Amino acid sequence: MKSISIVIPVYNEERFIGRLLESIRATGYPPTHYEVIVVSDGSTDHTTGIVAGFGSVRLVELPHNLGRYQARKTGAEAARHPYILFIDARSVVDPGILAALDPLEE
Repeated sequence: MKSISIVIPVYNEERFIGRLLESIRATGYPPTHYEVIVVSDGSTDHTTGIVAGFGSVRLVELPHNLGRYQARKTGAEAARHPYILFIDARSVVDPGILAALDPLEE
């Protein structure tokens, strides 16, 4: 089973981030085989507070809005696993997304 780092760059996504994080949690993929890293790109709304409510999610905060590229780069550098999946904050993932990324054993 592959170990995956999920990187989510966000900027003022309080309306969407909770729903995305819930959908990731609902995938049923073993929590020991994935991590979620949310990179707040200088958010000024309640995005970081919502993310903090998900105890297993790592929150990385950039000091101000540096752009999506820098947020993705920061998230990739913080990743602990060899495989990285970038997801847009305004998404909801299919329950089988992580399993689909793992069709063959390593």
